[in-house]
Amino acid sequence: MFRAIQPRSWLVTLAAVVLLIPSTCLAIDGLLFGMVELRSDQLDAFPQWSRVREEHRLFLGDVSACANNLSQCTDSSARDWIEFTSDHHRVDHATLQKANRFFNQWDYKNDQLNWGKEDWWTAPVIFMERSGDCEDYAIAKYFALRSIGFAADTLRIVIVRDVYRNLAHAVLLVQFDGHNYILDSLFDTVLQAADLTQYKPVYSINETHRWLHLAVMHRGSR
Repeated sequence: MFRAIQPRSWLVTLAAVVLLIPSTCLAIDGLLFGMVELRSDQLDAFPQWSRVREEHRLFLGDVSACANNLSQCTDSSARDWIEFTSDHHRVDHATLQKANRFFNQWDYKNDQLNWGKEDWWTAPVIFMERSGDCEDYAIAKYFALRSIGFAADTLRIVIVRDVYRNLAHAVLLVQFDGHNYILDSLFDTVLQAADLTQYKPVYSINETHRWLHLAVMHRGSR
C-alpha cells in the first residue's frame, strides 16, 4: 500500500501561516483540484525521487545501446521502451491516452509484496520487470512522456488522498492545451482533474520543483 510521506516541519509551519492569509491574497483560480499550491525547488526531502531519476538516467544509456543494435538487443525492458517512445512521438492528447493505456497493462503489485517494504519508488525499468503500485505507474508515464517530448514543467507526479476509498494514491498530472489531465492507474481513459472530485492533493513533484497543496480556510469560517 502506498503511503504519502509526512510533510517536513517547515511545511507544517508554512501551511499554518498560509491558512491565516485572507483569501483575497491567494491566487487559487485554476490550481490543481482547486487548492492553494506552495512551490519549492528544494527536492532534498524526496531521496527516493532522486534515486529513481538516477536509475532512469542509467537506463536511458542501456536504451541508447539497444537502439544502436536493435536486432541483437536482448534487454526486453529497453526494447519495450524503444517500441513505445518510437511509435508515439507526438506531443498531443492522443499520446496521453496511449501512454496511460500502455503502462496500465502491467498488473498492480504493492510494495510490501514486491519489496518487503511499506513504500518503495521504482524507475520505469524496474517497473517493467517487476510491476509496482500507483506511484510506479505515474513515474513510468512521467518519464515516457518526457522521452517523447513533453516538457518537465507540464508534468507532475501527484500524491493524493482518495476520499472515496480513504487511502493514499498517486497519479500523473499533465498540463496540456489549457487543461489539467490526469493519467491514473485506475482508469484507462485520461480524465480532467476537475472531474476527479474524490482526489485531494497532498504534494506533487517533478524534476525541478515540489508543491505542497493546501485547502483554503476563510477567516471567520467554522
